[in-house]
Amino acid sequence: INVFDLTHIWPHKQFPLRKIGEFELNENPMNYFAEVEQIAFNPAHMPPGIEPSADP
Repeated sequence: INVFDLTHIWPHKQFPLRKIGEFELNENPMNYFAEVEQIAFNPAHMPPGIEPSADP
């Protein structure tokens, strides 16, 4: 089994879904550019227990 095959369906009995958190949107930004557009993804910021995949 290729673990990187996105079309493969994993059985939930063997691999149950795990809730890792919640994301709550509770207000609109006042200045969209300053509060949203300038946010950049940084792969170095990961919560404990979460690691990057080994894909090339």
